Formats: sequence, C-alpha cells, structure tokens
Amino acid sequence: MKTFLLNFRDKTMFIFSWLVFVWLVFYSFQGKIEISVIVIWQLFILSVSGSFLFNLIFSHLIFKKMSFTWRLTCFIISFAILESFLIYYFQLFGITKLIEWGIFLSIIILQYFISLGIFQIYKTKTGKHYTNLLKHYQERKVI
Repeated sequence: MKTFLLNFRDKTMFIFSWLVFVWLVFYSFQGKIEISVIVIWQLFILSVSGSFLFNLIFSHLIFKKMSFTWRLTCFIISFAILESFLIYYFQLFGITKLIEWGIFLSIIILQYFISLGIFQIYKTKTGKHYTNLLKHYQERKVI
C-alpha cells in the first residue's frame, strides 16, 4: 500500500506538471496570456484521477494476474472515457470543436501503440537475455 501511495503521489505531480505545460502551449497558440485558477484546479483533478486509475490498474492490489497488454488496454479505454467526461464537464474543449477532440483521440491512440511497441521491444530483449543465460547454464552443466 505504501508503494501504491508513493507512486500515486509521484505520478500525480508528473502528470500535473506536464498538463500545465501543455496547457500553456495550447493557450499560447490561442493567443491567451493567462491560465485561471479554475483551469489549474481542473488540470489537477484530471491528474489525480488519471494517476489513481493508472496505479489501480497497474498495481497488483486488485488485478493479481493480468498481462501488461491487457492492463494497458484497460487503462487506455477507462482513462479515455474518464478524461473525455472530465474534459467535457469542465468545458476545456467545446463540444463542437471537432479538431481538438480529434487531436485528443489521436494522441490517446498514438500513446497506446507507442506503449505496445516499447513493451514489445523490452519483451524481446529480455527474452533473448534469459535465453542466453539458460543456454550458458546448460553448457556449463553438460561439461
């Protein structure tokens, strides 16, 4: 539980910092020069909810035996639904701004496939490493 809470804190602050940065860039392109306190609180709520969801799905508190791919898929789907609801509820994007919603959806899909690709590379590299260790062990045992 301590690890869960520490990860929750760290991820919340990382996500919040990143969201504030992205929102500053987003506002700069729109010609706005300030971010309201309400928007900062909304970004913080997005950060807390996303971090909690991530820690819940990727920890072993509830889902004891679930592969990374299934965890990632569950996270992306549930986070996209939650984030869409919060963005709509906070009116961060207008409902009629299809370009912003399209960019948002594209980013989520891109993150999913990048994460799967990184995991596939990691899994292949780790598999080769352990195969080589096993071969080395078997060679030593035979001699």
